[in-house]
Amino acid sequence: MRKQLLLVFFLILFCAPRGSATEYLYDQEHSRVSFSVKHFGLVTLGGYFEKFSGNFLFDTQQIKNTFVRIQIDTNSVRSKNTVTEQMLRSTSFFWSEKHPVISFESKEIQKIMDKRFDIHGDLTIRGITKPAIFHTELCCEVTDEDGQTRLLFHSYTIIKRKDYDIGKGSLLDTVGFLGREELKIELEIKGVRKDPEADILKIKRYY
Repeated sequence: MRKQLLLVFFLILFCAPRGSATEYLYDQEHSRVSFSVKHFGLVTLGGYFEKFSGNFLFDTQQIKNTFVRIQIDTNSVRSKNTVTEQMLRSTSFFWSEKHPVISFESKEIQKIMDKRFDIHGDLTIRGITKPAIFHTELCCEVTDEDGQTRLLFHSYTIIKRKDYDIGKGSLLDTVGFLGREELKIELEIKGVRKDPEADILKIKRYY
């Protein structure tokens, strides 16, 4: 059993990402994933998602070692009224029944200035994958009363709706005519540092 435990330990050690990147999980209670599109440049149509998951690796010394992954549940979309929510889940917008997940996975991190960087990666909406850039600012790093390290950052990207077939169909003909082509996706994230001993504890329980 000891040999098996050592084998798993070395697999974790050597398969882990290089560098000194620290893994964080999304604190859903204190994070927000939202979207918006303008009408006439004045009125905003939008909403937010209650459910999302994923993780990110962040290296304060070597930003190139940073990695971001997020999956968003399109069925959890919320807006100001139920009629709008139904429209957002329909085939005209996110088509939640067929495409229940919006996903993003980073490919490259570009530092712009201190605490500001661009995250280049693949964004998938309605089964269509295209490159996207999330413009990101690290707001602060704090340690709470429980001794947990948390990162707070703000990130957004602006995409063209038609690139992902968003805003087509009879339900959104008027919206498509009046609304702008650009759709903004915004992340206000609080990340909780993952306990590095958690995986070792799971292995011990397993063996």
